[in-house]
Amino acid sequence: MIKYAVRRLEVLFVFLIVNQFPLFGERAGALDDLVRKADAVVVGQIQSGQQVGNSIAMTLSAVRVIKGTLTEGSLLYVSGVVRHPLFRPNIQAERGLWFLKQSAGHWTFIPILANPAFLEHGCFIPYVETSLGHRHNDIIPQADGDKVALEIISSLREGKIDRRDPYTINWVIDVMFGQRPFITGLLRDLRAEANPDLHILGLTALLTTEDQVSALVELSNNVSLLERIKQMPLVGIAICGITNPDSSVVSSLGRISVYDGLQTCAGESLAAIHTVQTLPFLGRLLDSKEPAAREWAVRGFSRFVENLPIRQEDDHITGKSLIPRGPAPYRSADTDRFSLSRRRLTLTGESDAEYVQFWKLWWARMQNELGRESSAQSVK
Repeated sequence: MIKYAVRRLEVLFVFLIVNQFPLFGERAGALDDLVRKADAVVVGQIQSGQQVGNSIAMTLSAVRVIKGTLTEGSLLYVSGVVRHPLFRPNIQAERGLWFLKQSAGHWTFIPILANPAFLEHGCFIPYVETSLGHRHNDIIPQADGDKVALEIISSLREGKIDRRDPYTINWVIDVMFGQRPFITGLLRDLRAEANPDLHILGLTALLTTEDQVSALVELSNNVSLLERIKQMPLVGIAICGITNPDSSVVSSLGRISVYDGLQTCAGESLAAIHTVQTLPFLGRLLDSKEPAAREWAVRGFSRFVENLPIRQEDDHITGKSLIPRGPAPYRSADTDRFSLSRRRLTLTGESDAEYVQFWKLWWARMQNELGRESSAQSVK
């Protein structure tokens, strides 16, 4: 039980990191960005090293070379800097996937998190063991980013990386954003795994690929998967960014929105879509115990009555999501007064009570008119 509790705290820690909580630091960049910056990417083990203050110096043995001209078994003198000063005279046996930069014959590690506090938390992807070879050695990708993706996912499948490790989940989620056919194939392999943690990672990673609909439908129809995801916050947040208005997607998000712990992410996606089919689900989320879920519900109703377009990834740059698509017959002075289409209560600390109450009453009045179309498509 103690080990499980510690693991949950670790996942929460990295959940905050991924959401760029300033106390812990921000991500150093997408996986492809790190691969491009690195002169070498290796699976390696520290033979010896020390930390004095913020500076770390170590001898790293390259067990497996993913990118670069190094040979397996090479010993590298590597240095780097972390944010938290310590005196550690004997660092050894740490192993994992390292991104390395060479300058004037000297190697430094490129952290996977910007300004990491500790060596083990943000400087590399930790491995349980670093033996050579993979069972998928018949697959030989050409692009360096694909090679690193294969390394991470293959090691994950074989247990070389802790399948419940939050940093691993972080980077598997990052790998999915490549959306390349090779990576999609790897994620489908994960989805086919019997191990439930690997299966869930594969499903959620496929939510940004052409397999999105089938993956989301499977997740929403499987209570045991959803209960397991609630214990894996980093996986749960993969649900947050869905903007596909497909009726199967909306129905699946509606089913997921029933579950405590997943309501906020499901609500964010439903609010981003805000078609008439989402309204019954948004109405139900107005009673959520999660404040953020209630706010997303209010935002979804607000964007619906203002006839704003479905949110796109670059909307924060273009501002297109704030330009109505045409007439807004359900908009009024009252809906404008209680609209959250352009602001967030969670950023101001303002109570949501009046907003929630208004939209509950609005939906009670309007659901007979709007509900005929939406209920025909909703999940019973």
